[in-house]
Amino acid sequence: MAEKINGISVVFSVLVDNESVLLLRRRDTGYMDGFYDFPSGHLKSPNEPLPEAATRELREESGITAYSENLELFYMYQNTNPEGQLYFGYMYNVAKWSGKPRIMEPHKCDDIGFFDLKNPPKVTKQVKDALGYLTAEKMVYRYFQQGVLN
Repeated sequence: MAEKINGISVVFSVLVDNESVLLLRRRDTGYMDGFYDFPSGHLKSPNEPLPEAATRELREESGITAYSENLELFYMYQNTNPEGQLYFGYMYNVAKWSGKPRIMEPHKCDDIGFFDLKNPPKVTKQVKDALGYLTAEKMVYRYFQQGVLN
């Protein structure tokens, strides 16, 4: 009998404006606090489609509105944390959006804004790696084990 594998899906929205990318600084989350990340979060249910979860999380975290038809999956990763929990990350380029970014969850974030793509602040390992693939011609898959790229 095959072993049952449970994983957590995480969705990310990547907004690029000219040569800047939207990032928020993690606070009191228990994972890489003090590092900048794309607006992101977990699915609310097993039936929530990934692109819709990404636009929901974008709105909940930054106040920005986008629609799933304006998202393009460009980067996926598989990760295990130090406790061995399996994560699957799905990063979407957001072609069109409306609104001005603002901190919507001050208990999870203490800074938000557009930052220079070529010289971003201290970002999570997944974000650092994904920034190199924003203009890739095909979707990229990466594997991290306990935060280390393999």
